[in-house]
Amino acid sequence: MANSKPPASGNAEPALAPVAPHEALLTLQQERRWLLKQIRRKRTELDNFITQMRDVASEVFQRSADAISAMQTLDAEIHGLFDEMFKTRKFGKRSRRQVEQVYRNLQMRGVISINPDFKGIDEGIFFGSEGMGPSSFGANFDDGDTGTAQGESDSSGGSSGGFSGDSFGDEPASPRRDRDFRQTFLRLASIYHPDKAEDDDTHRRNTEIMKEINRAYKSGDFARLLELEQQEEQDDIEDVSSVDSDLERECQRLERENSKLSDQYEGIKQELRDLRNNTQEGVMLKTYRKAAKDGVDLVKELVDEAAEDVEMVEEIRDFVRDFRDRKITIQEFVDGPGPKSPEDMIAALEEMLGVSVSFDPDIFR
Repeated sequence: MANSKPPASGNAEPALAPVAPHEALLTLQQERRWLLKQIRRKRTELDNFITQMRDVASEVFQRSADAISAMQTLDAEIHGLFDEMFKTRKFGKRSRRQVEQVYRNLQMRGVISINPDFKGIDEGIFFGSEGMGPSSFGANFDDGDTGTAQGESDSSGGSSGGFSGDSFGDEPASPRRDRDFRQTFLRLASIYHPDKAEDDDTHRRNTEIMKEINRAYKSGDFARLLELEQQEEQDDIEDVSSVDSDLERECQRLERENSKLSDQYEGIKQELRDLRNNTQEGVMLKTYRKAAKDGVDLVKELVDEAAEDVEMVEEIRDFVRDFRDRKITIQEFVDGPGPKSPEDMIAALEEMLGVSVSFDPDIFR
């Protein structure tokens, strides 16, 4: 690829004589043009990736809206059932601890949202060690996906289930406003300040250019400042003094600017890598693209999983309601809504696997 790397500026084969100042200047100008082009290209790639992330997140949110709403309603109902029991039902101390631990486990495992105001009989510790062991209600549900499939739980009373609009897409960190950056800004401001315009057309043009200069300076976009400066200079070597000392100073300035442009280019590339590999939205977009190539509707699969989660939480809501209505004992409540007998376990396996399962009842005795 012709533009895969910048033109050499100082990495050429050793020569018998030093490079003439005007040749070094031309090389540095060429390098600057290459860097500006690559920064524009990589920034466009970054902007497109951010836009695609937002589009996929928006599609997931819109198509999951019903499931998200149902989950928030169920979340509030389950919290309400426990709150009602704690306020109106008389438990013994041990039974109270057990019911509280069920409530804690449901929150800890992400089945329902965290209730930061809840304080149990043993005041102060939210996830206490007393009560039920690993087989208790709340530990009977799948360890892997129960929390994440519903969306991260928040403390406001419901699972978020969506994506934050502010979670990605921020501008790259601005470079340090050092001397060269500020001097470039001041040079451009002195050239394009609207007050220096001699006619209305020039005033309007300078006003628009000055807005662009200010935007670039505030966002730390050194490349854009240099592009604007390049428009004014037109990189015309004849406009540079023929005095060697002036050419050398110009070369030194370009070397500093090119170094900063290179840093900016690397920074944009690093941000794009981080978005792709180190953010939930970026990983989802990569998975979405791969699934699309394989003809798989990833969003539909996520929506179907959300619907299954709703059914699971509905079962829990009904189970807690049965305990509130005294339809089951506290021991049954502590054991959870899973299979209670070998026959029930086999029936659950057959339903899950879609095949007939034979077993020897004696192995359960």
